[in-house]
Amino acid sequence: MEKILIVEDNESNLETMRVYCQDTFPGVGIIVTKDGNSAISELSRSKFDLILLDVNIPQGPGVAVLKYIKNTYKNSLNNVVLVSGYLDHSVVNYAKGLGVTKFLDKPFSATELRDCHEGKGSELSLKK
Repeated sequence: MEKILIVEDNESNLETMRVYCQDTFPGVGIIVTKDGNSAISELSRSKFDLILLDVNIPQGPGVAVLKYIKNTYKNSLNNVVLVSGYLDHSVVNYAKGLGVTKFLDKPFSATELRDCHEGKGSELSLKK
């Protein structure tokens, strides 16, 4: 793995994700954006091996970023992990319809992140 994109507007969550990625994937390059427009800009320039995408971000929601990824060939929806503190079934169904298969409900652990990226237990189970 060479590059990870984290799209998260909450500073505390962002820092936690960054630490998890650094610990789980040592030596990887991590790019951080805090809104949909910046995410799309980064995605237009580079291919990412993992994209952690918060659903609720300013300046273009996560689903708009998903549509951009689906319509470009540089990045794959297979590399996207959709994250949120409150994933609802309508968003999950929409994302699945686009081809997303990996979901994490916040808060999650570094182990859950690694397992999800590796395709182990990546089907969504909404936390209560």
